[in-house]
Amino acid sequence: MAFTVPTDLDARPVAVIGAGTLGRRIAMMFATRGGRVRISDPSPEVSATGDLGLRNIGTKTSAKP
Repeated sequence: MAFTVPTDLDARPVAVIGAGTLGRRIAMMFATRGGRVRISDPSPEVSATGDLGLRNIGTKTSAKP
């Protein structure tokens, strides 16, 4: 069974587990390039603060093709 690279990589959403400093930066990198990003963290406090910053980035980049 040979591995083939999917052709729809640009249209796939990204999931980031962990909304700490590194997780937020990884999510921000994908969001600023127009990707759909979901971020999750086991801690409700960290998850809530990480989400607020990414929502603002997503609205600024959503107009990109």
